[in-house]
Amino acid sequence: MSDIKESTIDFESLWNTFVTNWKWFLISVISFVLLAGIYLWFTPTQVNVKGKIQITDINRHDNPMSMGASMLNALPMGLGSSLGVSGIESEKEILMSTALVRHVVNELNLHTEYRLCHWGQRTLLYQNQPVNVSVPLSYLQWFDDQLPVNDHQIILFISKDSEGYTVETTLKKNKKETQLPDQTFSKLPATIKTGKGTLTLTENTLLSDEDRELYETGYTIKVTVSAPTSKAISLAEHLTIEKTDMNANDMAYIIMEDESVVRGIDLINHLAEVFNRFTNNEKNEEAQKTEEFVNERLAKIDMELGASDDAWENSKKSFQITNPTVDAQEVIEKKSIYESKMVEIGTQLQLHDYLSDYINNPDNLFEIIPVGLGIFEDTSAGMDVTSSTSQSSLIAQHNGYVNQRKQLLKSMSDKAPEVQRLTESIRELHPILQTAMRRGRQNILMKREAAQREYNKYMGRVNTAPKMERVLTEIGRQREIKQEVYLMLLQKREETAMTLANTTDKCKLIDDTLMVKKSNHPKKSVVLLAAFVLGLIFPMPIFFFRLVFNSKN
Repeated sequence: MSDIKESTIDFESLWNTFVTNWKWFLISVISFVLLAGIYLWFTPTQVNVKGKIQITDINRHDNPMSMGASMLNALPMGLGSSLGVSGIESEKEILMSTALVRHVVNELNLHTEYRLCHWGQRTLLYQNQPVNVSVPLSYLQWFDDQLPVNDHQIILFISKDSEGYTVETTLKKNKKETQLPDQTFSKLPATIKTGKGTLTLTENTLLSDEDRELYETGYTIKVTVSAPTSKAISLAEHLTIEKTDMNANDMAYIIMEDESVVRGIDLINHLAEVFNRFTNNEKNEEAQKTEEFVNERLAKIDMELGASDDAWENSKKSFQITNPTVDAQEVIEKKSIYESKMVEIGTQLQLHDYLSDYINNPDNLFEIIPVGLGIFEDTSAGMDVTSSTSQSSLIAQHNGYVNQRKQLLKSMSDKAPEVQRLTESIRELHPILQTAMRRGRQNILMKREAAQREYNKYMGRVNTAPKMERVLTEIGRQREIKQEVYLMLLQKREETAMTLANTTDKCKLIDDTLMVKKSNHPKKSVVLLAAFVLGLIFPMPIFFFRLVFNSKN
């Protein structure tokens, strides 16, 4: 009974201690709530902006690179998948890459940040700032060149009152700051000279009437100019991409956490535009290489055709003839079959040599090899099925490696293991491809020799054929070969032009980019409730240990 009474007395003492010191609890609660209010006042509100995108791959199966991609995926032990990923996962890394975000930063001028200073707050301004600060592109490039050793910033405090504008300029290099003399201007535009360039201050003429009235009485804004790469890294850290559904490999949400809803929406929309621009350039790179190859050969064949025309004209003048003789016509009829074969074989051989020269050029080791020239399709013109398939598959495999390597180089260094592995694969494949091209040329030559023997046999039967007909026939054959090649290349150039004109976007925003509901944070209600609870709990341990200490004494 004495133990129970003693514990009751202790509990009553503890309760009386808490009740009699209610003022301290009230002071603690008020203090914590005030601290929470100060935290909410000075902490910028962050919102989440979300857009829904679809990644499409138009004409993927019609692309010659699909053969190379399928060969990579067929490699054992997942080696093919390690060399190249597909679906939204591969595009996610490109969309969130610093290089892509840096282009968005430069095009939207996000490297220059404006904040309105008012009652201790520094509110982010985007497109509604009273003053625009223009920075030369060379200055921004110098900022990027100095990274990562030196991180430069320009900080301007621009104040406006009834007398004009006052500008405080600070040059920041890492943690070291250099203060420039303050400058005053009666009106804008104005210029501020620094060691590396000149900044231009102009009024924002796109302000709404409401914002213009807000700034009429005066203001103070902080302008921070950062290196585009540093700003891109900062923005990319707040960028996330999430799948919409496990079964939808081509759909995803792109989410941006930012202080400004408008800036977040612009960033997501412009990021999709920049991504489409770069993917279209990558998609058309093969067509551009083919176009360059075709244009180069067309110029060369045009010169050769001019020389053949001159030789044809001079030969007819020297023999003083206008039409072939009856004997010559009989020879042409008898040899027409093999002559047409020799023309076809000659066309294939010339195109094959052009392509071999391109492949043997060391400068083209890591470039796309032109395809679709019709060299390997017509097996009857000089190549057997096995050789044609071998050469075309090796070219497709080479182009697949090159595409994978270029895609990886956008987000990593050429020293990365994945890039090195692809580089070694290209180097190992190159001599095999050269050997296959030489073997293919030998097959064409063998076919041409067989056709030439049959052709010579018919030519030998006509011993009375005049010399002039033989000369004209040789010249005519060369002209016909070059004309066939010329027409084929013209047709290919038109096809390539149509491919380049097809600029279907790969990334589509299928929903409007909007702010996520209830995405503001920090949450005011949660912070204030936590402050209230902490204010109640904070004094309890103090009074408890004080009561225990007094009881022991």
